[in-house]
Amino acid sequence: MLLVTCFSAATLGANGPSPWSRGSYAKLAFAADFKSYTWNYPELAAPFTSTLGSLANVSTSITASGTDPFLGPFDELVLPMGAGGAQGSLVVKYFSKSDAFVWARRPLTPDCPAVWPSFSTTNVGNNSRANNTFTSRCMTWSEHYFFGGAIDPRPGKANMTLANCGSGGSPVVVFDILPISIRAGSPTMVIAPLDHFTSQMVQSHRNGGFGVSSQGGTCYGTKRNTRCQLFNTSGILLARRGVTRALRAFGSLARQVHSTKRLRGPGVNQLSYWNDNQAGYSWWTVGPDQKVWGVPEDIYVTLKKRYDEARIPIMGWEPGPFLKRFFSSLSLDRSFL
Repeated sequence: MLLVTCFSAATLGANGPSPWSRGSYAKLAFAADFKSYTWNYPELAAPFTSTLGSLANVSTSITASGTDPFLGPFDELVLPMGAGGAQGSLVVKYFSKSDAFVWARRPLTPDCPAVWPSFSTTNVGNNSRANNTFTSRCMTWSEHYFFGGAIDPRPGKANMTLANCGSGGSPVVVFDILPISIRAGSPTMVIAPLDHFTSQMVQSHRNGGFGVSSQGGTCYGTKRNTRCQLFNTSGILLARRGVTRALRAFGSLARQVHSTKRLRGPGVNQLSYWNDNQAGYSWWTVGPDQKVWGVPEDIYVTLKKRYDEARIPIMGWEPGPFLKRFFSSLSLDRSFL
């Protein structure tokens, strides 16, 4: 049961203080006309700002408060899109107990914005092209391996930019590189889909920003694109000091939203070694020369010996599909396949 205790509608104006600002550690604040917003926390030199024009069709605003049976009290902002809300609406809820934001799309036509929230990637966080500082990093789980990179890296750097630090339905983590003595408290934000995990993803988009997009995954670049834009979708945005703390907060909120009681599976309770996640030997990156580091069978045997000597319990060993494909027709001992 969802109990809404009050609501109010507002007539939009262009100037003035923020009429809707929420958050404890991180602050989300909307402009007086609700056509833009900022996302900020104390350690950032500059806040994340909404992508220019992403809320151009906001017609009015409605605020409400209530109590969710799983997440507790919340404040809600509803932004009808188009004249009279003809395009649908965008919603953001702030849950004070979790200090987190849930973003929801309720489209009626394909004209309702497909990316919500949507942030600019220019001079964000603690990165600045002006003074050549690039201390922010992003990390995500994409397809089947983690990768990270710098936001707006300097020319010639191979690191991922935030605009390219997308995900396949999984969270994107943006954190700052700090001295080792205080790294456990690095300011960290997490942005992620909350449902439709095969058709939603965090990705860059044509307006030069990044956000939770309803046009990702199975819907990206296909004829299903328009249909997917009409799905009711939602996402999460939160920030904490420390990557581990932020990811645990994300996991806790996601489990509560979906009211799941499932226990943690073996995938997060034990260590495994899979070459396809770039765990030292990425055979899929070197093409047909699969012996570039030696015979893969011998490498696996040596790895197990060394991990055993170090008393690191690797409970699962798995070669990637590329390794299987190149060696399946050779006259080798295939026990490891």
